[in-house]
Amino acid sequence: MERLQIVVIGGGPVGKLLAAVIQQAGHLVVLVDSHESVVRDVADSGIRITGAMEIRTGGILTATSLGQLEDIQADAVILATKTTGNERLARDLRAILGKEPSIVLAQNGLDIEEPFFQEFGQGAVSRMVLRLGADRESDGSIRLNFLQPPSWIGGYTNRSRRAAQRLAAVFSEGGLETKFTTRLREVVWQKSALNAAVNSVSALTGRNIRQVLDGDDSRKLLENILHEAVSVARAEGVFFPDDFVATTLDYLATFGTHKPSMLQDAERKREMEIDALTGRVVRLGEIYGIRTPVNETVTKLLRKLERESISEIATESASETPVSDRKTVSSGLLSSEEAGPPPAAPLGCVCDGQCLYGGACLIS
Repeated sequence: MERLQIVVIGGGPVGKLLAAVIQQAGHLVVLVDSHESVVRDVADSGIRITGAMEIRTGGILTATSLGQLEDIQADAVILATKTTGNERLARDLRAILGKEPSIVLAQNGLDIEEPFFQEFGQGAVSRMVLRLGADRESDGSIRLNFLQPPSWIGGYTNRSRRAAQRLAAVFSEGGLETKFTTRLREVVWQKSALNAAVNSVSALTGRNIRQVLDGDDSRKLLENILHEAVSVARAEGVFFPDDFVATTLDYLATFGTHKPSMLQDAERKREMEIDALTGRVVRLGEIYGIRTPVNETVTKLLRKLERESISEIATESASETPVSDRKTVSSGLLSSEEAGPPPAAPLGCVCDGQCLYGGACLIS
């Protein structure tokens, strides 16, 4: 296989893992992250993966903005960022890369492709589904708590399917077993149903996965979310095995004390991927005439938790600013008249540069 140039956007656990795997397969990789500390660590020390996989690699090119990619002829651009920034990210990529890139979404959730379909067309977009749990260690390394192979990748047209097949070979050569699938919607739905259930229950209760499963109330809530998601998926024509809920619970039992990403976001008072998970189950239920009262209630509770967290961050940020230096704050946003020119928005920012999060950027 020819040597490819691949851009990975997002320096969190998934982004670092994929960058390391691509490098290990012998291809050129550029890792993009808006946090200078992440980029500096990769440039200085490489990427270190421990746990379910062991990788240590260096020589990875890095960038802190999309503008630095203008001179790179990327064969593929892989997104390992939060889905909450997808609309902005799709527009930004379109401005930088033009019409012809191959976009791969290594993200969670249902129908997250839509902004990229609008900007690039279905032929440019692929989806990758990984089944893993990972944490970022204090030294910058990534610990894979669990990894269930294979990962899956697929496309929506002949063009994107060919791109997906080529990347499946790249990831497998780098040590991450990845298979091409023509049943992409089924794979995405099954992963999204699991994520909708375990992420939301964990975030609302503050419990890790073992604690969720050990609690009668939280376990029952998780089961109900799964049952509703399966009903909606089947109404769409997606296959789910009859024992899906039972096997999913058994699978989750192997995760131990892992904290799902939504619980980590809740603890850090960051925006959560609600709309792409339980929120999307509710919306699709409305389309297909399937009642989803549990998912609807959970979605409302998650949004309330998110609003309160954002409000708390904004209040803390304002209270820590000396009165003489303080800008007018309205609904968590700086007044456009008093704020002056907005700061440069980090990659994937959903605040358009007027940060709601007191510097705790959700893009990581």
